[in-house]
Amino acid sequence: MNKLVIDTRDNKNVVARLFVDKVEYISTSESETKRPESILLLVEKVCREAKISIHDIDEINVEEGPGSYTGLKVGVSVANALSFSLQKKVNGRPLGELVEPRYE
Repeated sequence: MNKLVIDTRDNKNVVARLFVDKVEYISTSESETKRPESILLLVEKVCREAKISIHDIDEINVEEGPGSYTGLKVGVSVANALSFSLQKKVNGRPLGELVEPRYE
């Protein structure tokens, strides 16, 4: 089971985690600006490190909040787009059901 976890709650610490056969691969944002927007690059990086294709991801999880407005918006949007394109569930929800950020 290959599980991708997207965490963009904190604009200063954007993280993509990939679990492949119980091994964790982590990539964090190194940019001083536009950190949340770098999440797709981080996802690509962890996939390369794990030597899998993005199409090999079985499950997607995204932090829904609370957190930074922009960070949550970007992270949830990326997770929903990946769900649509890869036909994978996000946070265990049925396919086609969008995840919405919580701005508490």
